[in-house]
Amino acid sequence: IIFSLASCFSVQAQKMTLVLRPNVLGESVPILPIAEAVRKLHGVQFTGSSGDIVEFDSEQALSRGINSINECLRWAKYSAPLELRSAVSPDCLAALRSFTGTVMCYVIRYMFTTPNVPRYADVLPFAKLVLLGLRSLPKRLHVFNMKGYRAENRVKQAIKGSEPVMYFPSLTSFTTDPKVLSGFIGSTGPRALYVISGLRGYDIRELSVFPDEREILAEFGTAARVQEVDWHEVSAAAGQVAEGLVSVKCAYSTSKSVNFLIGDVPASPSAKPAGPSPMKPMPMPMPMPMPMPMPMP
Repeated sequence: IIFSLASCFSVQAQKMTLVLRPNVLGESVPILPIAEAVRKLHGVQFTGSSGDIVEFDSEQALSRGINSINECLRWAKYSAPLELRSAVSPDCLAALRSFTGTVMCYVIRYMFTTPNVPRYADVLPFAKLVLLGLRSLPKRLHVFNMKGYRAENRVKQAIKGSEPVMYFPSLTSFTTDPKVLSGFIGSTGPRALYVISGLRGYDIRELSVFPDEREILAEFGTAARVQEVDWHEVSAAAGQVAEGLVSVKCAYSTSKSVNFLIGDVPASPSAKPAGPSPMKPMPMPMPMPMPMPMPMP
């Protein structure tokens, strides 16, 4: 879903929220069958596509409609490309597909972007299925240094700061084709177009309900440093675009919060292996264990 309600904010504004959230891939989060993970969310409140707060109905999400979660599971078992079925478990593949075409994208985004949200722990098993699915995709679908475009219908305060960092705490969708967003750009009201260079994520067109969106899905905790902001005042005055549009050019940036939130991020193909050089001796152990530092966002 490339069009979205606001789902990013500045790191500075949400420090405590980030620090208190557990690792999605941690052992304390169970790996559940997708139906069980969905039922754990029954009754949670979230912001739907209309912008209204609604209550999640797990049975309706599982069984109603041609893009229901049960249909996503059948697709994952029998209709998905063989390469994907061989690499990703059915439950993880179904969770990924349902994120692209069901209400689950709104549930996850709301739970991860709303401070002090009730029942936050209940979303983690489903989020874990999605994240494990992403990391299990064939390597050819792991993308680096891409240019991604994303539209949101509210302008963030974070872009007005000094060298602000835009932080996307949830799984976040981008498109590689700006033409997908032409209708949004031509609409009215406050709206922001984010253009991120160097984006890291996963090409999910082959498993998406809407492959024409040319979607790249970025992991939890994606951060981007703002480089340029264009409020399009001249274009709006000339009638070339409706008032309210702001374009924000950013560069992908790693964040210390990412490792705490989701564990180690897969390295790019050109990354050097971590660890001490084999030519250097290992340091002697300390006689007393040192306290571990608290993770910083």
